[in-house]
Amino acid sequence: MTEKAIQNYIWENREKLNQLIIEPEFPALFDSVLSEKNKSFDSERALTNLIIKRLKRNFEKVGSLELFGNEVPLKRKNDNTIRADLLGIVDSSALSVIEIKKSKQTERQAFTELLAYSSHIQALFPGMGKEDIMYILISPMEERIVRESVIRTIVFDRYPILCFIPIWQKDDITTLRLKPWIPDLKALLQFSEKCFKKVNFTVKTFSWNNDGKLDSNQLNKISLIAAQLMESKGINGFAFTFQYYPEVKFPDPNSLILVGLNPFQTGKEFIRNKNKIERFFLGDFFDSNKIEEKIYSYESLRSGSTSRLTMIGLKVCKSFSIYPETGDMNWEQFIHQPIENSLAQHFQAYPTGIIRELYESCIIEFKELNSIRYGMPHKNFDYYGNHWLFRDFVDGLVL
Repeated sequence: MTEKAIQNYIWENREKLNQLIIEPEFPALFDSVLSEKNKSFDSERALTNLIIKRLKRNFEKVGSLELFGNEVPLKRKNDNTIRADLLGIVDSSALSVIEIKKSKQTERQAFTELLAYSSHIQALFPGMGKEDIMYILISPMEERIVRESVIRTIVFDRYPILCFIPIWQKDDITTLRLKPWIPDLKALLQFSEKCFKKVNFTVKTFSWNNDGKLDSNQLNKISLIAAQLMESKGINGFAFTFQYYPEVKFPDPNSLILVGLNPFQTGKEFIRNKNKIERFFLGDFFDSNKIEEKIYSYESLRSGSTSRLTMIGLKVCKSFSIYPETGDMNWEQFIHQPIENSLAQHFQAYPTGIIRELYESCIIEFKELNSIRYGMPHKNFDYYGNHWLFRDFVDGLVL
């Protein structure tokens, strides 16, 4: 059985494509994203529900898939030709790029080729959004790097993507069926545990004084703009402001706080020495025989990610004619500052990326629980932007 044979058979049977697809069996959704023990936010439950719901939504669209191209050359003038295995339209509203890999050895190329096709198509149709193109990968899904790439694409990149495992009997192409690949729940839990740790969230602070007192609307506007810039840069985190009470005589009573998940900080968890993270080099991650000895310290990448938060914060402050003092730490250190937590008024929190999506997935339950907890009617409870409600969520998210 060859990749070409699979491709041609799917194309020849494009009018009855649904008959080739096996009905997916999804894990059951959790009834609640709050832990049964203490009713706090459970990141594993929320992440699992989020991914399953997203996959279900994507699989529902496959029923409308109409193929219109087979072995389609994607070429621009003076460029090398690349060929998409199959092209289609899904849900009458989005293009679909289908890549077929038959073996474990070749499926590693799949993501590289899908990205190349996507880049070309987006160049043809400038301004395409994430929902305007769906990726479909048909491969054995045996390589861990491929499975992890799919999970990351679903969680962080938030691109519509589906994977099918081709199965057949006795090398008979007419028995070909496409079995939906559903991520293993254990892999999702490990993914969550590795990412969402307090030390992996970088905190950048911007503090300043002003001649007149800034009100809550002005401070919320500052953090909202910062969050929008973080979202545009693909930073998963949140932004908020706080202001020390007038009785507290601090030289810089106003602060903008930017918190971002540092992808290079999460990598440090792989290398430890007696629970103490040591300084190490990129060579510790890769085959040292294949790279130069004098390689940049891994610390430079971690700092580079932090600097992106710095540039966003300074840009926002400059637009409001604010010239702040800056500082940085991780979320673990930040939440253990007693002065900041007890002597300041905190304003709305604005989450971004996967943090925003997870928060939105549980906000109705949080609303009902905390309306009862604080004795406030639902309609009067400012649940979405409430700072301390959001902090309850973050406490359950991070470890």
